[in-house]
Amino acid sequence: MGESDKYRLRRLFVVIHRYVGLTIGLIVVVLGLSGSIIVYWREIDRTFNPQERVVHEPSRPMISLDEVLAIVKKAHPQRPKPWTLEMPHDDNAAYYATYSRPEERGLKYSTNLHVAVHPYTGEILRSWYWGETPVSWIYDVHANLQAGLFGHQVVGAFGVVLLFISLTGLYVWWPIGAFRKRHFLVKTDSGAPRMELDLHRAGGFYSLPLMIIFAVTGYMFVFPSHLQGVVAQVSTLGQVTPMSLHGGDETHGTSSGEHQHDDPRYPESMPRGLPSMSVGQAVSRALEVFPGAEIKRVYSPAGEKGVYGVILRHPVERLNKSYPVTEVWMDQYDGRVIVKSDPSQNSAGQDFLDAALPLHNGEAAGGFGRALVFIAGLVPLLLFITGILQWLRRRRRSAVAESVAA
Repeated sequence: MGESDKYRLRRLFVVIHRYVGLTIGLIVVVLGLSGSIIVYWREIDRTFNPQERVVHEPSRPMISLDEVLAIVKKAHPQRPKPWTLEMPHDDNAAYYATYSRPEERGLKYSTNLHVAVHPYTGEILRSWYWGETPVSWIYDVHANLQAGLFGHQVVGAFGVVLLFISLTGLYVWWPIGAFRKRHFLVKTDSGAPRMELDLHRAGGFYSLPLMIIFAVTGYMFVFPSHLQGVVAQVSTLGQVTPMSLHGGDETHGTSSGEHQHDDPRYPESMPRGLPSMSVGQAVSRALEVFPGAEIKRVYSPAGEKGVYGVILRHPVERLNKSYPVTEVWMDQYDGRVIVKSDPSQNSAGQDFLDAALPLHNGEAAGGFGRALVFIAGLVPLLLFITGILQWLRRRRRSAVAESVAA
């Protein structure tokens, strides 16, 4: 390819990059800003709801999960579906009980009832519907643009858009000749037009690795089977579990318990005239399977064929802190393990898939990673503003040139 061909191709990609960014880049901006906010959604939610903050009392025993379940069932006797119980996520947090898609909410996508229970007294501190508090509303903007399942799929498709914008931006930025220092720096003493261009170039270049991560993992959350199929060609994947069927983040989505009996691949208990185990017994059984693991969530059985599901954090899970992938699904009557997920036995391909969420939200790198993701979520706004400013300047120059020529 000759030099003239390279310049023509570059001009073509400049035009494509510019107009894709100007026409639908605003949605990427919305996803970026909402993503930055929900990096700290728990902290923000607690700030707006101080009644949930618990004073840590290490010498005082916490109430049991069975007691939590009894408390929420007593407070909501009219709710027949199973509850999901979540352990406090830090020393100052409450227990959380989640009831998926309450009957009075109809079929509204991604609406759960959440109940916060004091871990020492059993007092119900707060009850709310997901999506009707500021931070959960913003969370759903990021997850589905407040447009239900269709919006969720649009968000997944925008993973491809983000990847396209990022890679075309890299191509346009890449010099045809040698690299110069100016390709990596922002000059502030050469006027606004040059600074805007440098901010656009530098912002896009330095954020590129994270944008690619956001694009790939965001697409995977919505269309998991696509990437799983690719990875399965080169690596062995783990056993299909209820969490892999219906998603690993149960904070706001549909509880796995709701799907019991709805999916033929879902495990079932065998009714045999025995009483159902308590939550505590199910937890003890899970800890027999994975000794030393940390309990995170428990799914109570749905009906007589429903199963107990216990989600734990295995010691080998260094990246997945909030939403680990260790699972035990057992018969509710005798504790027989029907299916489990053991990350210590993962292939490299399964480890790659399991790392998607902690990479997407920055949790993989701890507090530094979360801060980095927060900052990266602001970059699309910077690129959109600087891109518009450059486009307006170009239009003004073209208008002036046309008037002079006339």
